Amino acid sequence: LAAWARGDVASIAKTFNEDMAGSPELQDALIRRRNHNWSLWVRRRMATPGTLMVAVGAGHLAGPESVIDLLQRHGYRVTRVQ
Repeated sequence: LAAWARGDVASIAKTFNEDMAGSPELQDALIRRRNHNWSLWVRRRMATPGTLMVAVGAGHLAGPESVIDLLQRHGYRVTRVQ
């Protein structure tokens, strides 16, 4: 909770990686595939006019292949709002 409140994505990623280490299949289904799908949806939606805000759970914002990481790889600037 403290890491989330600080916006400390490195600590959030560490916790999620430790929690999911025993089940790579679950991590793939709940985190990796969902992040890829969400980042694709966001990129498609960004191609249409209007303002967009996306809210996802903290576990989807941390680590490699996070929603943030995937969007940044495609040149998007991602800003945390608190």
